[in-house]
Amino acid sequence: MLEPDHCSATRPAARELELKFAVSPAQRESLLCLPLFASAGRVEALRSTYFDTSDHDLKAAGFSLRVRAADGGYVQTLKQKHLAGGVSRSEWEAPVPNEALDLSLLADTPAAALIQRHRQALTPVFTTTVQRTCHFWAEGQTLVEACLDLGELAAGGFHEEISEIELELKAGEPQALFALARQLASQSPMQLMFDSKSSRGYRLSRQSAVSTVSRIGCVKPGRDVAGALRDILWDCLIQISENAARIDDVQAVEAVHQVRIGLRRLDTALRLFRPVLADEQLNELSVGADWLAGELALARNLDVFRDEVFGPAQVSHGETPGYAALGLALGKAHRQAYLRVEAAVRSARFSTWLVDAAALIETGRWAAPDHEGLRQKLSEDVTVFAADRLGRLHHRVIRQGATLGELDAQARHRLRIKAKRLRYGAEFFANSFGTSAAGRSERFIRAVRRIQSTLGQANDLHTARCLAEELAGEMAPDAAFMAGLIVGTGQCEGGLLDHASLKAMKGFARLKPFWMSR
Repeated sequence: MLEPDHCSATRPAARELELKFAVSPAQRESLLCLPLFASAGRVEALRSTYFDTSDHDLKAAGFSLRVRAADGGYVQTLKQKHLAGGVSRSEWEAPVPNEALDLSLLADTPAAALIQRHRQALTPVFTTTVQRTCHFWAEGQTLVEACLDLGELAAGGFHEEISEIELELKAGEPQALFALARQLASQSPMQLMFDSKSSRGYRLSRQSAVSTVSRIGCVKPGRDVAGALRDILWDCLIQISENAARIDDVQAVEAVHQVRIGLRRLDTALRLFRPVLADEQLNELSVGADWLAGELALARNLDVFRDEVFGPAQVSHGETPGYAALGLALGKAHRQAYLRVEAAVRSARFSTWLVDAAALIETGRWAAPDHEGLRQKLSEDVTVFAADRLGRLHHRVIRQGATLGELDAQARHRLRIKAKRLRYGAEFFANSFGTSAAGRSERFIRAVRRIQSTLGQANDLHTARCLAEELAGEMAPDAAFMAGLIVGTGQCEGGLLDHASLKAMKGFARLKPFWMSR
């Protein structure tokens, strides 16, 4: 597969800024009616072969390596993800004579040593075959290439459809690219994707699903405050977007849960970084997130009620008519709630919110504020900032938790929210304090998660009671009676949950925060 040397030179690294949207057949039809796509466009047949080791060492290091056949020629391309993730990448391209790799062309790239180490192990992992139709959008100094890709990924004997539109900035300022994307998303709501063809191809090659679980330690070591915020915001946005795209499949219940977690993590991030932020766009980001959380709330509450209250009650009440009637009522409410969820995540409002959020992270004024003091704070080492912000949250949880046994339901709910924010904050910065703190950060996160879990179970019972009261008016009398009965039975377990919460709090209070030196 490898050719030793070739005289062609690799172009210097270019920064690729590209937005990618998943499009359904109906969305393709509506897009083709827009002025941008009115002309015939340039049509190309593209076949790309991606190379890596059997252990995917290039992918693990943030690189993708391919050879693409197009227009009777071949181009070898190495791409590298930017540290902050998102929608920009660096790439190195060079023409090659055929589909074989020419590793000599990669000698001056950041991947040179890695590729040299694994040169004998590089082999094709997957291919993409695409019909690409391209149009250009020009305004002033701005030039954007808009390409509609239709085709498939192939890895081994497995295949996956490709149907997406790519907007790539060829000239001009990034803001213009996002403005065009927002215009298209508002006219034909599309799902902004952060998943490249290469990442989907790797998943297909291993037949693994997209992880719906948020990752811990998304802030890279050595980041300044601005870089850390970018890491976190991208991580939250990707979690929200990827899971929203799966709400209509078999993972819908977990996907809704993960979207809500992503929204809460986003809220936590904006609260943690509030002292260094001065951009009205951030408020718009919060407003959109609050709207989406509200659209998902009833569906999630019904999921919890069904799984944690209604399901377990089948053992003692499953044979009664009231239980069956309650099941029918819950099923109807559940279907209606998920129709609302699907309408929200397929709406123009959600599509444009994702674009606006990506634009804010990539080009927002917050990163270069006019105020000198804010600029200085954003350039500081994030560990100092993180220790201060996490320390404040930790102090509030410890102080309020010391009187846990005396707190009413509302106060416990507020404590649970503080513990949740502390957990998310700790997860953000888990890798920021060096390897010596790794074990302590894991123990700290487990301990605060136990507090959140025990308090959360008590809150679920309270939410179940409120939900039962809310739905009672729409149920038959026997179903409403059964809802009250099984919720009341669950309330009797409150004493056990109180004991578990007190025990978790005491254990947590004995832990020294991982961001403090030993």
